[in-house]
Amino acid sequence: MALIYLIALSAVAAVLLFLIALIGISASRRDRDLKRSVIEEMRLRGTVAVLEAQVAELKEADVERKRAPGAFVPAPVMTADQRARSLEMLRGGADTAAVSAATGLSQAEVDLLQKVQRLRESQSTAGQVKGG
Repeated sequence: MALIYLIALSAVAAVLLFLIALIGISASRRDRDLKRSVIEEMRLRGTVAVLEAQVAELKEADVERKRAPGAFVPAPVMTADQRARSLEMLRGGADTAAVSAATGLSQAEVDLLQKVQRLRESQSTAGQVKGG
């Protein structure tokens, strides 16, 4: 009977040793995975910090570019309708301020249109005199 107790005790001890070894292996894997996670998190935080710095630099460069003196800002394009309405109003005797207000063009653009129109008229008149 003592032999049976000894065998049973040995079996229980073997099972306990197996469980202890299994717990140790599991803890070792968990520690290894935790270390990997910490390392990956640190790497990602570093990458995020670099990207945030680059975004800040790009924003600052964009602001500086917009503040640059003499920066080219394209003017809106004059449409054919605006040009036709302006010339029609000028021929009708409207002043440049009224034409500018009605068409949305600057007064300088209206002045230029008026000068170009006068030039064309003078050229066509001169051509008729030479040809006639």
